[in-house]
Amino acid sequence: MAKENTTTAPAKGSGIPAGAPERMPRFMPNAPAMPVARFGTGGEVRIAFVATAPDEVAFETLLESSYWRHVARNMHIGATIEVRNDALTFWALLIVTAHSAQADYVEVALLFKKDLTGAVSGARISEGYRYEYRGITDKWIVIRDVDGHVMRRGLDTANAAYACIQTEMLPMRAMATV
Repeated sequence: MAKENTTTAPAKGSGIPAGAPERMPRFMPNAPAMPVARFGTGGEVRIAFVATAPDEVAFETLLESSYWRHVARNMHIGATIEVRNDALTFWALLIVTAHSAQADYVEVALLFKKDLTGAVSGARISEGYRYEYRGITDKWIVIRDVDGHVMRRGLDTANAAYACIQTEMLPMRAMATV
C-alpha cells in the first residue's frame, strides 16, 4: 500500500514552508516535556569561569584534579571553565564533572580545545629599552636591554609601552648620567 501524502502546497504568503505537514501534531499529554525549573537564560542556570594559565603549565596539567584544588570552593558540578594560557597558544572549554568543596577536589572533562598561533609580541627596541607582549596577565612590558630587567608591566597597548620608554625610562636614564 502506498504511503499517503500528508503535505500540500502552502498558500502564497502564508508563511508555511513548502513540504510542511497539513496539520500540526496533536498535543500528547503523556509525552515528556521540559520542566520550567530546568530552563532559563545562561546567567540563571549556569556558572562559567575564565582561567588564564601561566605559559609554563602544560595543557595536560589543566586536566588534573589537583590543579584546581585552590579554587575548588568556587566550583559547582556542571560549571564550565574557559581556559587559555598567557601567550594565547590554546583556548579550551572544560566542564566540572565532580566536586567536593570540603576536600578541595574538582574533576574536569575537556569539551573542546583549539590550538592557536599565539599573541603577536611586536617587540621594538628603543635606546636601551625594548617592549614586548607577555600575555593576558602581564600584558605589554618594558625591558631594560643591559640586564633584561622588567622595568614596567601591565601596560595595555604597545603604544603605552613605547610612551613609557619615551616619557619615563629615557628621562630617568638621562638624569642618572648627569
